[in-house]
Amino acid sequence: MALTFLGLAEKVLSGSDKPMKGRQIWIEAEAQGYHTQLPAIDPKRGMRLTPWSSIEAQIYVSIKKEEDSVFIKTSRGYFWLKEKVKDLNLKESQIEERADKSEEEHDKSTGLDTIKEKDLHRPLAEYLFDTHKMYSKTINANAVSKTKKGGMEWGTPDMVGVVFREYNRTLQKLSSQLNITDVELWAFELKRKLNMSNLTEYFFQTVSNSSWANESWLVAMDIQDDPDFKLELQRLNQVFKIGILQLNYETPIESEIIFPAIKKNQLELDTMNKLAKNKEFEEFLQHVSTILDIPNDNHKGRETMAKGYFKIKS
Repeated sequence: MALTFLGLAEKVLSGSDKPMKGRQIWIEAEAQGYHTQLPAIDPKRGMRLTPWSSIEAQIYVSIKKEEDSVFIKTSRGYFWLKEKVKDLNLKESQIEERADKSEEEHDKSTGLDTIKEKDLHRPLAEYLFDTHKMYSKTINANAVSKTKKGGMEWGTPDMVGVVFREYNRTLQKLSSQLNITDVELWAFELKRKLNMSNLTEYFFQTVSNSSWANESWLVAMDIQDDPDFKLELQRLNQVFKIGILQLNYETPIESEIIFPAIKKNQLELDTMNKLAKNKEFEEFLQHVSTILDIPNDNHKGRETMAKGYFKIKS
């Protein structure tokens, strides 16, 4: 008899002593050979979601719509069986401890535990240049002059980026007449993991450090794949205009925009002036200004100078 995704998940979780994510369920299902019992996929229709995303989506629907669902959802997108909790007589805190242990094992198995936030800068820079021809730079938050006693310290984004628009002579003149700038500045906060437990802290850190830019982005390598979490991300995206990007560490070009940033036409100059207390941020602005002194139609000149400053190899 063919298995459904829910049946497959139930078989895997019944043999697990801790909650699991959809990807972990699928990996274990493959190890046990359960995946061979799924019905064949119609080649004309294919599979819209990855197997683990399909598992998570169907478990979520089961929990939401069925009072007698055999599944429960724990924190950060982990699932387990109600009967396991009952049989083991676990309290909520104990379930969370087991989810934490499962997460540690997941990080080790995927190599996530060995990757630091600073390691994300290089693949993000590659992604930005390959997809937007954007020149980007890491900003050292400690490169800031001391504030006067009682003065407010302003945090800088982890990375900043600049895009120079290339216009021909006619459009260059028209854009000048229409007061349309030929440069955009973007700001990025980078995190290893983004989930419900850290969303508030990380999102409002992005708002605080990056909302001055034409586009502001929160970038993470591992983003909780949970419908409720995605809805909250979408709400915050629409209210604060912050984009969400899931970074593919191994293959940056395959990174996924979860929610796009909402572009702002004007930069917040007062905020940028405060951020310029950081000498690296001020240096970034100085180089952008120098590059903009080169006429817009001299694309080669701008490109050569930009690649020299941002250390882009041809």
